[in-house]
Amino acid sequence: MYINMDESNKIKEVLDKSKNILIAVHKDPDGDAIGSGLGLYNALIKLGYNVDCIIKNPSKCFDFLKNFNKIKLDENELKEKYDTLIVLDCADKERIALNRELDDFTNIIVIDHHITHVEFGSITLLEEISPATCQIVYDFLKTINVDIDKEIAECIYTGILTDTGGFKYSNVTSHTFEIAKEIREMDVDISDITRRVFETMSFNKFSLLKLGLNNLEIIDEKIAYLYLSKEQIDKYISEDEPDIHEGLVNYGRSIEGVEVSIFIRQIDENIFKISLRSNAYVDVSKIAVEFSGGGHIRAAGGRAEGNIEDIKEKVLNIVKERI
Repeated sequence: MYINMDESNKIKEVLDKSKNILIAVHKDPDGDAIGSGLGLYNALIKLGYNVDCIIKNPSKCFDFLKNFNKIKLDENELKEKYDTLIVLDCADKERIALNRELDDFTNIIVIDHHITHVEFGSITLLEEISPATCQIVYDFLKTINVDIDKEIAECIYTGILTDTGGFKYSNVTSHTFEIAKEIREMDVDISDITRRVFETMSFNKFSLLKLGLNNLEIIDEKIAYLYLSKEQIDKYISEDEPDIHEGLVNYGRSIEGVEVSIFIRQIDENIFKISLRSNAYVDVSKIAVEFSGGGHIRAAGGRAEGNIEDIKEKVLNIVKERI
């Protein structure tokens, strides 16, 4: 187990003194954010704590996880006052999907695994070698002697599965496989989770994928570039699939010879989200920092404002310098 025991014990002490606890994750939640949020929520409920979990715009593809229907989707559903905030899978405070001031909370507990993490919590459990926040949550729960049941394990496995791309990314450790083995022994149907997460696609997502692949450019044989406008995405996005664009950036990386895949999507007028992936040697987290973002060595993202052609040129120039 790779975890800071002192920080884990401090977190447990704070939780024991807390009257109302709120769990929050990052904007545009992925499987690791949702899995860690629900996994920790289910565990704390089991221990008898008063806890809510807010996750804005969670994809319905994760609705098989226990208490998905208990997630608070909007600030209006929250209590007026929480003494403790737990933030999961957030590299910096700007990424938290919550419109409350951090000063409103007596305690801020942060559990994260991003190498670009910027400190903002009063207690931080940061494990940069971990491939997923869910892996840290699993170790934390074991540390405080939580009886991890099948439903909690399903949440944890889902987050690990998605953030490791099905255990195929370079950030997977031997400990990751140890956890997967333990979860499998809890009679978790890992094949069903894999099918739901990776092998099921709505017609709308298929249509957006087809559009994206038609727009994909290969630049200098080592860079894949994809851009989609807000209008193009809005044609297919829905309440059930707010993350319909998730994973598109990976298709460019899978092309032989490509080292860096870039996916830029428009999220508002003159505002764009940049997703970056690399295969072997380019540290895209350092590129993402140039765009007020961060992430991991092989997977990162940021934001930019302005003209798309100018942004494209800037991103490509920086990527070319690193290749």
